[in-house]
Amino acid sequence: MGTPMADPAVPEDYAHLLSAPELRAAWEEEVASRQAEARKIQHLLDYRERRLAQEQPKHTFRRSAVLKAVHREIALVLGVPEGQIYRMLSTASTAQEWLPRTWEAYRAGIVDADRVQKVAEGAGDLIETNSGDRQVQRELTAALDTRFCVPAAGDHRNTVARAVRDTVAELDTAGHQRRYEIAQNTRHVSFVALDNGMTLMKALLPTLVLASVEERLHAAAATATRKQKNAAGETAEVGYHQRMADTLTGWLLTGSGAEVTDSQQGGTAGINITIPLETVTEASDAPATSTDGRFILPAAQARAIMNDPKVEKTFYLTGTRTAPDGNQQSVRIVKLGSDHPLDNLARAERPEGSEQASSRLTEKLLSGTNILETVSSARFVTGNLRRAVLLRDGRCQAEGCLEPGFRADLDHITSYETGGATNAANTQVLCHHHHEIKSHGLLPELSTGTDPPPEWATGD
Repeated sequence: MGTPMADPAVPEDYAHLLSAPELRAAWEEEVASRQAEARKIQHLLDYRERRLAQEQPKHTFRRSAVLKAVHREIALVLGVPEGQIYRMLSTASTAQEWLPRTWEAYRAGIVDADRVQKVAEGAGDLIETNSGDRQVQRELTAALDTRFCVPAAGDHRNTVARAVRDTVAELDTAGHQRRYEIAQNTRHVSFVALDNGMTLMKALLPTLVLASVEERLHAAAATATRKQKNAAGETAEVGYHQRMADTLTGWLLTGSGAEVTDSQQGGTAGINITIPLETVTEASDAPATSTDGRFILPAAQARAIMNDPKVEKTFYLTGTRTAPDGNQQSVRIVKLGSDHPLDNLARAERPEGSEQASSRLTEKLLSGTNILETVSSARFVTGNLRRAVLLRDGRCQAEGCLEPGFRADLDHITSYETGGATNAANTQVLCHHHHEIKSHGLLPELSTGTDPPPEWATGD
């Protein structure tokens, strides 16, 4: 008898889906497909090894040429681009050598190829930044392998990519710092003229720059006039993303030497960064994370932002507890204002003074006003309450959704119309897509029943 097939990892509120015969059959086909794909890749690896043994290349350049020829041969037989074969076999080779548990899970159909690829990319970063120290490479990749060889409920390509990113940065803070510094030298902008009167602009720029630009663009698009005159002089509806494009075009045409007002930039949108207490006090170099999870920063960059008097900042202290699912949940948020949270604590006192600094921050957290306890009689969530919920949730609260809070809605869990309070306990961040589903009572993990749908969700 064969090994019983494992059930897919689904959130608890969706466990009933495992009894749906159509979905059960689809899952069985998915597992069989993964297993077949793993066998196919193993055949290709075996072929590559046989061809290398036949050619017996004597030096690096010859070996590289042989590998390229082998990848071409495979690509011609399978009818796929050579680059796809190279990426597929590189991922498989990394997984077999450095991530044996993840590879075995793939062969068994427990995880998919996307997961293996993302974990292998993370392993590649750990291997590269620790070249020459094979023991450290083994220890770090083993920790990564253990973390990701078993899927968690709600996992998919994007959530795994983000979790791998964070894990790699935490496992190897020095390596993350080096990768960050190297990446700064890859920045570029390019333009590709298309045949339809449009041009594709590509830009690779520092996240700290574009993260703020992105939020400003969204803020501007949300408040811009929807009906505008087109080239023919007719009034027409302008879509959200078109309004973003028009706003960015206006900024670019303004010129670097001209002043752009807050109204032109869509207000004073900024970025929110969560810095671990140990990083603030320099007891650790754990990376900082944007509150919505979009990006991470090395400790040195996070502390530089904190200590730069030219950067406008508002400081908050956040107290967390471990939720039943093992994640950290914010239960207390205190607004400090623009003053540095360590006040005049001399840097010379650190790291010896890190315990004193931690005590000072803890005292401020416990004595300050918890803005998560803010209550409003109004329907809409504004001011400190809005900021508190966005800091607490960061992103859409639907399982597996990564939509950042600044692009999402603040939803009453129990609707305001049916008596729901406007407070943090009854408010959550939901993207437009999941807000619509929830408003019709179809999001079991976040619904209390059918709420009156917002106007945009009814099609009226």
